[in-house]
Amino acid sequence: MPPVARRLLLAASVLAPLTAGPALAQGELNIIAQRPGSADQDPYARFTKETGIRVNFVPNQRNAAITALSANPRGAGDIMLGTDAVALAQLEEAGIFEAYSSPATQRVPAHLRHPGNLWTGISARSRGMVVRDDAANPPTSFADLANERFRGQVCPTAPTTYNLSVTGRMIAHLGEAGAANWAKGVKANFAADVPLASDYAQIQAVAAGRCAVAISNHYYLLRLARSEKPEEREAAKRLRVVFPDQAQGQPGAMINVTAVGLLRNAPNRANAIHFIEFLMTEKAQDEFGGGIFYPTLPGAPVPDAARALGSPRWDTTPVAQFGANREAAARILKEAGWPVPERR
Repeated sequence: MPPVARRLLLAASVLAPLTAGPALAQGELNIIAQRPGSADQDPYARFTKETGIRVNFVPNQRNAAITALSANPRGAGDIMLGTDAVALAQLEEAGIFEAYSSPATQRVPAHLRHPGNLWTGISARSRGMVVRDDAANPPTSFADLANERFRGQVCPTAPTTYNLSVTGRMIAHLGEAGAANWAKGVKANFAADVPLASDYAQIQAVAAGRCAVAISNHYYLLRLARSEKPEEREAAKRLRVVFPDQAQGQPGAMINVTAVGLLRNAPNRANAIHFIEFLMTEKAQDEFGGGIFYPTLPGAPVPDAARALGSPRWDTTPVAQFGANREAAARILKEAGWPVPERR
């Protein structure tokens, strides 16, 4: 072979890996999510485009995949996307996670990560209160919801793990006895003529004047404002979020997370770790948040819609503690007469 030809062949062999792009990684990644996801949406689609790793979502109707993992944590899943502190605690109890930590995951504040590195928060939500925009003297803390001046004005909340997390947080701050008194006081203030319903329905009840305040995740108001129904968009204009516990000496607004965790015996462990690292970037968290959730990385841009709700001071109590208190929280809510969700 002539010298020039040999040099060209050598150059081609060196450049080929650099230009091969996605073919370098290849393989697949199987995700189990407590809320449905789609491989054709970012950040999943971008992850595939950049790495060549195909993303699959394991069917999980009625948490069937999670139940199977709980019985024998050797399933086809590589990654778990878990929502809410209580749900994450139940997954931890099932023994499905493998601890994973890296400089990238350590960027997430400690209170938004599992203390044993079983999961790391990738998006955050506030659970606060929604009132009418013209409310003259609304509650400013979760403790206010038990005050007699709100008798008959609190929308009764549906049985969700979110309320177990709220109560788990109250236990962290008040102890079990204090949290029990709080839960009884709030129950006494539930509006008698308003049926149990979702956050989304109850904030509309507030807009209609059927009750004065609803406990709600912040993003339900953002979704209401984006509704395809004109009457729902109009209802959103009459509402605002109150981030609780902002006064001096109070802990700050409650924050909860959606988190990613590496599954034990993941068949595609290297790809799973690659994906976790990918999620520890501002761009991926922005995509994952869909314009309504908060990122967990310090300094990452907050979506415009969420920022328009206000800039609260956040509670830095470890989110994992809310889940750790779940059994006591369930007992307290049941004794107080709140609806209590079934275990996931």
